[in-house]
This record gives sequence, C-alpha cells and structure tokens, in this order.
Amino acid sequence: MLREVACEVVEAEAEGHGFLILHPVDSLVVLVGEPGLGTVRAVVAAMSDAATLLVEEASLPHALSALPDWKAQAAVLHELPPGALAEIAAAETAHAGVARAVAPHADGVAPPARGAAPVVRLLAPSDEPMLRVLTSGELREELLHLLPTAPIAAAFLDQRAVAFCSAPYRTETLWDVAVDTLDGFRRRGLATAAFRHLAGKLAGVGLAPVWGAEADNAASLALAARLGFVATDALQVVTRET
Repeated sequence: MLREVACEVVEAEAEGHGFLILHPVDSLVVLVGEPGLGTVRAVVAAMSDAATLLVEEASLPHALSALPDWKAQAAVLHELPPGALAEIAAAETAHAGVARAVAPHADGVAPPARGAAPVVRLLAPSDEPMLRVLTSGELREELLHLLPTAPIAAAFLDQRAVAFCSAPYRTETLWDVAVDTLDGFRRRGLATAAFRHLAGKLAGVGLAPVWGAEADNAASLALAARLGFVATDALQVVTRET
C-alpha cells in the first residue's frame, strides 16, 4: 500500500505508539502498533461505512477499545512453500505464449469443456473495452479500477476472458493475490492458470504471492490450498457492525 500514490500515513498522537496507513479509494486502513484512540476514531469517521481495518492480533484489544461498536473477524495469511514459486516461474517460462491444457484437479474436476485450451496473458490498457462488457458489475468495476496501475492476468476461452488474477497491492517483495472467475467457468482450473501466469511474471521481478482469506471463508481457503499455498500467519479484519 505504501507504494501507491493514493495512500497516506497518519502518525500517532503524543499518547500513542504506532500509526495508521490509509487507502481512501479502497476504504482500507492498516493499524500498526497502538496509535492514539482519538486518531483511530477520527480516521475511520472520515471514511465510508464500508471501511475495513486490518489489525495484528496483538493490537486488536486496542483497536476495539477505540471502536467498541465494530466487530473483528480472523483472517489467515498464506504463502507458497519453499521452491514452489521457482517451479511455477520455470513452468510459465516454458509455456510462454503457448495455449495450455488445464489439467484436472486432484479432486477430479474436469478441464474446460469441448477440449478447449485456454490462452493466458497479461491485460493491457487496450483491453479496457473488453472489460467494460463483463456481465458481473462488481468484477467489471474492480478490474477497470486496477487496469491502469496493477498487473492482471486473464485466461481466455474462445477469445473470451473468463478468469482473472490480479495484484492489487504490492510491496518490495510481496503481492496480494486476487482471483475471480465468471459464472459458468468455475472449477475448471482457469483461475489456477491465470494465477500461475501472473505468479511467474512477478517472480521475475522478485515478488512472491501472499493469499489472505477470512477464517470462515471455506471456498477461499480451499482455493488457496489448490493453488499450493500453506497458512503462515493471521491478522484481524475489523469492520462496522451491520
């Protein structure tokens, strides 16, 4: 987040010992340490009702003392095991520019129907018109928002983009994984193909993927496991009570 122009850092008041990182466009706040309670309240009051606060376990009591009407949900952070990213990067280099068949998952899920082999590539600004006709409004707006600044890989069937993997947030060494697949094309390995393509590209510039999922999101946790991720850490996602 700190590498993005839209972000800003709010330092602690005299009585605090920490700071806040704000991403107003995404209504996202990261709490580090124990910034002053008044600072925390003022920051979230200035954001939308959909604001989300990311907090380390040790700082959760402090965050909830500032925001007693908010609720916390545990999230699990995942990384690839040692050597896995290098294997993905090598495989993607070997497949560069070639349509590839998607192998069935271990659970027996079939590859794309009719024997179609997806083509996977990075999207470019010239792909904006293609994104504007996506039927999923939420996904369409998310991808259009990311296209100018974040790398996006798409898996195509019959020249139609049906699965996407993007890196909405990046640090000097890590990138946050976001995947989406259109209705009717799920559980065919297409999101996996898009993820592996993007992971291979970003490995080339020294970035490793990180997967975050709320602890009660069984579908996201299962997809993380299928992609080869293992749980390594946790944090708390704090939101307003609804």
